[in-house]
Amino acid sequence: TAATPGSCGVKRATAATVGAASASASFGGTAGVGVGLAASVALNAIGTDIYGAKSTNKVSAYGLRSRLGAGGALTIDAKSDQSIDAEVVAASVAITGGGTAGVGVAGSGAAARNYISVDTTAYIDGDGAAAGGIDGASIHLGALDESTINANVGAAGVAAALGGTAGVGVGVGVGLAKNVIENNVKAYVQNTNETLDATGAVTISAKQDATI
Repeated sequence: TAATPGSCGVKRATAATVGAASASASFGGTAGVGVGLAASVALNAIGTDIYGAKSTNKVSAYGLRSRLGAGGALTIDAKSDQSIDAEVVAASVAITGGGTAGVGVAGSGAAARNYISVDTTAYIDGDGAAAGGIDGASIHLGALDESTINANVGAAGVAAALGGTAGVGVGVGVGLAKNVIENNVKAYVQNTNETLDATGAVTISAKQDATI
Protein backbone atom coordinates (compact mmCIF):
# COMPACT_ATOMS: atom_id res chain seq x y z
CA THR A 1 0.00 0.00 0.00
CA ALA A 2 1.05 3.61 -0.47
CA ALA A 3 0.07 6.72 1.40
CA THR A 4 0.69 10.43 1.03
CA PRO A 5 0.78 12.16 4.43
CA GLY A 6 -0.56 15.66 4.68
CA SER A 7 -0.08 18.05 7.55
CA CYS A 8 -1.10 18.24 11.16
CA GLY A 9 -1.63 21.40 13.16
CA VAL A 10 -3.20 22.47 16.40
CA LYS A 11 -3.88 25.79 18.08
CA ARG A 12 -4.71 26.33 21.72
CA ALA A 13 -5.33 29.66 23.32
CA THR A 14 -6.27 30.97 26.72
CA ALA A 15 -6.94 34.51 27.87
CA ALA A 16 -7.39 35.96 31.34
CA THR A 17 -8.27 39.41 32.62
CA VAL A 18 -8.19 39.90 36.38
CA GLY A 19 -8.77 43.09 38.34
CA ALA A 20 -9.13 44.14 41.95
CA ALA A 21 -9.77 47.52 43.54
CA SER A 22 -10.34 48.92 47.00
CA ALA A 23 -11.05 52.34 48.44
CA SER A 24 -11.05 53.63 51.98
CA ALA A 25 -12.09 57.01 53.36
CA SER A 26 -11.89 58.01 57.02
CA PHE A 27 -12.51 61.34 58.78
CA GLY A 28 -12.29 61.87 62.54
CA GLY A 29 -12.68 64.80 64.89
CA THR A 30 -9.25 64.19 66.39
CA ALA A 31 -7.60 61.55 64.22
CA GLY A 32 -8.52 59.69 61.07
CA VAL A 33 -7.00 56.40 59.88
CA GLY A 34 -7.75 54.82 56.51
CA VAL A 35 -6.41 51.60 55.01
CA GLY A 36 -7.01 50.31 51.47
CA LEU A 37 -5.78 46.91 50.24
CA ALA A 38 -6.25 45.12 46.92
CA ALA A 39 -4.80 41.96 45.38
CA SER A 40 -5.33 40.03 42.15
CA VAL A 41 -3.75 36.83 40.81
CA ALA A 42 -3.95 35.05 37.42
CA LEU A 43 -2.83 31.43 36.90
CA ASN A 44 -2.80 30.06 33.32
CA ALA A 45 -1.39 26.75 32.11
CA ILE A 46 -1.27 24.73 28.87
CA GLY A 47 0.33 21.30 29.18
CA THR A 48 1.06 21.73 32.92
CA ASP A 49 -0.86 22.21 36.11
CA ILE A 50 -1.06 25.70 37.61
CA TYR A 51 2.15 25.07 39.56
CA GLY A 52 4.20 24.19 36.48
CA ALA A 53 4.28 20.39 36.90
CA LYS A 54 4.32 18.91 33.39
CA SER A 55 1.48 16.88 31.97
CA THR A 56 2.83 17.52 28.51
CA ASN A 57 0.53 17.92 25.54
CA LYS A 58 1.74 16.43 22.26
CA VAL A 59 1.33 17.51 18.66
CA SER A 60 2.57 14.89 16.16
CA ALA A 61 2.53 14.26 12.42
CA TYR A 62 4.14 10.98 11.34
CA GLY A 63 4.44 7.90 9.21
CA LEU A 64 4.66 4.74 11.30
CA ARG A 65 5.90 1.42 9.85
CA SER A 66 4.35 2.23 6.47
CA ARG A 67 5.44 2.27 2.85
CA LEU A 68 5.14 5.93 1.81
CA GLY A 69 5.22 6.95 -1.82
CA ALA A 70 4.23 10.21 -3.54
CA GLY A 71 4.40 11.20 -7.19
CA GLY A 72 4.86 14.78 -6.03
CA ALA A 73 6.06 16.23 -2.73
CA LEU A 74 5.94 14.04 0.36
CA THR A 75 5.34 16.41 3.27
CA ILE A 76 4.86 15.74 6.98
CA ASP A 77 4.36 18.90 9.05
CA ALA A 78 3.50 19.36 12.73
CA LYS A 79 2.80 22.84 14.05
CA SER A 80 1.79 24.00 17.51
CA ASP A 81 0.65 27.53 18.25
CA GLN A 82 -0.42 27.97 21.87
CA SER A 83 -1.02 31.40 23.32
CA ILE A 84 -1.71 32.89 26.74
CA ASP A 85 -2.79 36.51 27.16
CA ALA A 86 -3.09 37.77 30.73
CA GLU A 87 -4.00 41.22 32.02
CA VAL A 88 -3.74 41.54 35.80
CA VAL A 89 -4.39 44.84 37.59
CA ALA A 90 -4.80 45.83 41.22
CA ALA A 91 -5.38 49.32 42.62
CA SER A 92 -6.14 50.73 46.05
CA VAL A 93 -6.90 54.20 47.40
CA ALA A 94 -6.99 55.45 50.99
CA ILE A 95 -8.06 58.96 51.97
CA THR A 96 -8.10 60.13 55.56
CA GLY A 97 -8.71 63.37 57.41
CA GLY A 98 -8.48 64.28 61.07
CA GLY A 99 -8.67 67.46 63.14
CA THR A 100 -5.29 66.69 64.69
CA ALA A 101 -3.77 63.92 62.60
CA GLY A 102 -4.57 61.84 59.55
CA VAL A 103 -2.98 58.54 58.49
CA GLY A 104 -3.64 56.85 55.18
CA VAL A 105 -2.17 53.55 53.98
CA ALA A 106 -2.87 52.00 50.56
CA GLY A 107 -1.33 48.78 49.27
CA SER A 108 -1.96 46.63 46.20
CA GLY A 109 -0.41 43.56 44.65
CA ALA A 110 -0.87 41.87 41.27
CA ALA A 111 0.69 38.59 40.13
CA ALA A 112 0.55 36.34 37.07
CA ARG A 113 1.94 32.82 36.57
CA ASN A 114 1.80 31.46 33.03
CA TYR A 115 3.10 28.08 31.80
CA ILE A 116 3.18 26.34 28.41
CA SER A 117 4.60 22.85 27.83
CA VAL A 118 3.92 21.11 24.50
CA ASP A 119 5.97 18.55 22.55
CA THR A 120 5.83 18.96 18.77
CA THR A 121 7.19 16.17 16.56
CA ALA A 122 7.27 15.29 12.85
CA TYR A 123 8.78 11.92 12.02
CA ILE A 124 8.97 8.74 9.99
CA ASP A 125 9.54 5.59 12.03
CA GLY A 126 9.90 2.46 9.91
CA ASP A 127 8.86 1.82 6.30
CA GLY A 128 6.71 -1.30 6.64
CA ALA A 129 7.25 -4.78 5.24
CA ALA A 130 6.56 -3.86 1.60
CA ALA A 131 9.49 -3.16 -0.70
CA GLY A 132 10.06 0.39 -1.91
CA GLY A 133 10.86 2.33 1.22
CA ILE A 134 10.04 6.04 1.36
CA ASP A 135 10.03 8.07 -1.84
CA GLY A 136 8.70 11.22 -3.44
CA ALA A 137 9.66 13.98 -5.84
CA SER A 138 10.81 15.77 -2.69
CA ILE A 139 10.60 14.83 0.98
CA HIS A 140 10.04 17.29 3.80
CA LEU A 141 9.56 16.77 7.53
CA GLY A 142 9.00 19.87 9.62
CA ALA A 143 8.16 20.57 13.26
CA LEU A 144 7.41 24.14 14.32
CA ASP A 145 6.43 25.67 17.64
CA GLU A 146 5.18 29.26 17.83
CA SER A 147 3.88 29.49 21.39
CA THR A 148 3.43 32.94 22.91
CA ILE A 149 2.82 34.42 26.35
CA ASN A 150 1.73 38.04 26.71
CA ALA A 151 1.37 39.19 30.30
CA ASN A 152 0.76 42.70 31.56
CA VAL A 153 0.75 43.13 35.32
CA GLY A 154 0.11 46.43 37.08
CA ALA A 155 -0.41 47.54 40.67
CA ALA A 156 -0.95 50.96 42.18
CA GLY A 157 -1.54 52.32 45.67
CA VAL A 158 -2.56 55.91 46.37
CA ALA A 159 -2.85 57.36 49.87
CA ALA A 160 -3.80 60.87 50.98
CA ALA A 161 -3.85 62.07 54.58
CA LEU A 162 -5.03 65.44 55.88
CA GLY A 163 -4.54 66.56 59.47
CA GLY A 164 -4.56 69.86 61.28
CA THR A 165 -1.24 69.00 62.94
CA ALA A 166 0.13 66.09 60.94
CA GLY A 167 -0.78 64.01 57.91
CA VAL A 168 0.91 60.79 56.84
CA GLY A 169 0.16 58.96 53.61
CA VAL A 170 1.81 55.75 52.36
CA GLY A 171 1.03 54.10 49.01
CA VAL A 172 2.65 50.86 47.79
CA GLY A 173 2.06 48.84 44.62
CA VAL A 174 3.81 45.57 43.67
CA GLY A 175 3.45 43.64 40.40
CA LEU A 176 5.03 40.22 39.70
CA ALA A 177 4.95 37.93 36.66
CA LYS A 178 6.40 34.46 36.04
CA ASN A 179 6.23 33.22 32.45
CA VAL A 180 7.62 29.85 31.35
CA ILE A 181 7.61 28.13 27.94
CA GLU A 182 9.19 24.67 28.10
CA ASN A 183 8.51 23.00 24.76
CA ASN A 184 10.36 20.25 22.89
CA VAL A 185 10.47 20.30 19.07
CA LYS A 186 11.80 17.35 17.04
CA ALA A 187 11.88 16.10 13.44
CA TYR A 188 13.56 12.86 12.40
CA VAL A 189 13.62 9.66 10.30
CA GLN A 190 14.56 6.30 11.80
CA ASN A 191 14.29 2.52 11.29
CA THR A 192 13.91 2.59 7.52
CA ASN A 193 15.04 -0.75 6.06
CA GLU A 194 14.68 0.33 2.45
CA THR A 195 15.75 3.58 0.82
CA LEU A 196 14.74 7.16 1.51
CA ASP A 197 14.62 8.33 -2.09
CA ALA A 198 13.79 11.70 -3.64
CA THR A 199 14.56 13.18 -7.04
CA GLY A 200 14.56 16.62 -5.41
CA ALA A 201 15.45 17.93 -1.98
CA VAL A 202 15.17 16.05 1.31
CA THR A 203 14.70 18.44 4.22
CA ILE A 204 14.22 17.73 7.91
CA SER A 205 13.71 20.74 10.16
CA ALA A 206 12.71 21.47 13.73
CA LYS A 207 12.24 25.06 14.84
CA GLN A 208 11.43 26.60 18.18
CA ASP A 209 10.04 30.12 17.73
CA ALA A 210 8.35 30.77 21.05
CA THR A 211 8.07 34.31 22.44
CA ILE A 212 7.37 35.89 25.81
